[in-house]
Amino acid sequence: MFSSLLLVVFISMIILIKHWNQNKGVVYLVILIIATSLRQMTLLVFYSKGSADFIVYIYTYWDAIYALIGPCLYYYFRSIIKGKIDYSAFALIHLIPFVLIFINSIPYYALPLAEKIDLINFMRYGSQSKYTSVPYLFFQGKIQKFFFMISNFSYAAYSIYYAYQFKFKGSQILRKKVSVLLSKAVTVCVITILTYFLLAIYYYYQIHYNASFYVFNQSHFLVLLIFPLSFFLFPSFLYGENENPSIFSRFNQALKITFSDSLKKEGVDSSTANLDRIIAYISDSKPYLKDSFSLHDISRALNIPHVRVTNCFNKQLQVSFPVYRNKLRIDYAISLFIKGAHLNTSIEGIASKSGFKSKSAFYLAFKAEHGVTPIEWIKVNL
Repeated sequence: MFSSLLLVVFISMIILIKHWNQNKGVVYLVILIIATSLRQMTLLVFYSKGSADFIVYIYTYWDAIYALIGPCLYYYFRSIIKGKIDYSAFALIHLIPFVLIFINSIPYYALPLAEKIDLINFMRYGSQSKYTSVPYLFFQGKIQKFFFMISNFSYAAYSIYYAYQFKFKGSQILRKKVSVLLSKAVTVCVITILTYFLLAIYYYYQIHYNASFYVFNQSHFLVLLIFPLSFFLFPSFLYGENENPSIFSRFNQALKITFSDSLKKEGVDSSTANLDRIIAYISDSKPYLKDSFSLHDISRALNIPHVRVTNCFNKQLQVSFPVYRNKLRIDYAISLFIKGAHLNTSIEGIASKSGFKSKSAFYLAFKAEHGVTPIEWIKVNL
């Protein structure tokens, strides 16, 4: 059980780290994944051979968190469409289900641990207890659970409707972005809902035909991984569009450096050999994708004096290093555009992934190279 939950958290952290610079709205997706997994775990633990001492800390305790699943889905959709995290004071209204359920559960939170254990044992085995149901402030548990389920489904339906509207309005880029978003979201939702459905069928079959309360065993906790693992169907959900050099690229780079070193020993012009090494290093390692990339990085990485590195650009390539670096970054950004990365990532995110420190710097460099802005280039070429 705990191994499955740790894997869910691990996958969530991968998504958060890989997407944070592109779109900080990914935090909504991470909350959604963890809350959904906790909800599944609550069901599995309650109907398994788990200790009541542990169950008291998950049964009802997390109902308020489950109420955040729907709002998080909605705001994740908004962040993807708008290309940035979307937050305002008005957003607090979406916390009403969370606050309402939290307040309603206060009587259960306030129970002493021993009474909670007695209550859970009564609900699971029918043993003696001073309580015959979980105490709530306004309405009973069945209504509370029905409330947050209806709330989440309503948010999910509205989120899809909200995104679907943009398929028929806005720019061509936005329409493509929404199409990609909906296809991914629907696939992941179908997998998750189908898992819930099969789990429910299994539960009712075991209860009604085998007359056994212990429906689930440890192996069933692998179900917790179905939802986060479904993101592997779309690698960009996990890793974005980053391209790290493969082991083959690194091996090829090492061969080029070794070959250029051997040429130098045989009397070949050292400046030409240095230039070949520099170009091979930049091509294979893509250091220009770091916003701090400078001539000093090349000098340190290849052990070539800074003056010689400068001469390679100014005298042999006849182009300044900043111009050369910007061209490589822009070419990389265009490769991301061609792959459709702009459908999932904001222009600011593309700029960051391409090595630019800001969106404005990206626009200036792009227009200097192609005479148009990135948005205009996309409209004409894609």
